[in-house]
Amino acid sequence: MQVCKLEKAAVDNHIKSFEAWQETVHPSIRNDPLRRFQVYQKAIFAYDLAWEDCEYLLKDKRGKEVAVQLIRSEGNCVQTYLVTFR
Repeated sequence: MQVCKLEKAAVDNHIKSFEAWQETVHPSIRNDPLRRFQVYQKAIFAYDLAWEDCEYLLKDKRGKEVAVQLIRSEGNCVQTYLVTFR
């Protein structure tokens, strides 16, 4: 599940920049105390970018396994950060 609404982020449902993405972040993420750390913000941003890539990969059956691996890897990066700093 993405943490932002991509249609607000940019034209054609693609995230164009970190700044544009920040404007679309769900309030529950925006109000998280960890948000004061820029690395947390960047980790969540990278996760949304990975989801965007997965949406493209899933259009082809050959891309399914790559998409699964990509989102698991990115999710692990975010989880590692959360465990480290909470």
